[in-house]
Amino acid sequence: MKKIVILVFLISGILLTGCEKNNLDHNSIIGQWKWFKDYPMIPEKVYSTYFIEFNKNGYYNVFDSLKNLTVSRQYELKTGKYPNYFKFGDDPWDFGYKINNDTLSTWNRLGFMIYTSYYTRIY
Repeated sequence: MKKIVILVFLISGILLTGCEKNNLDHNSIIGQWKWFKDYPMIPEKVYSTYFIEFNKNGYYNVFDSLKNLTVSRQYELKTGKYPNYFKFGDDPWDFGYKINNDTLSTWNRLGFMIYTSYYTRIY
């Protein structure tokens, strides 16, 4: 009997975890992301792995490789002439983004040198 109860709890836990992942909006930028490359390579990022988060409250957070918070800024998702972009407060620059198969790519839309950063979703 004990084995059946344990088995039921294990199956329930697996099913609940699976349902939680399926309820995520895979096309939403909201969530946590792990950086894996830039193009072209930005020298100061070559040996650093970091994590970013776009939270529901409108904050963009950057974490170092030890997951210490290093930057927190308010962001706003925008639509208009260009779909899928975000902006930080009164900053004149904005950033485009695209999500494809749980990979987020972001790029600066206006600037002397356009670069793209790539992240993978963290669950």
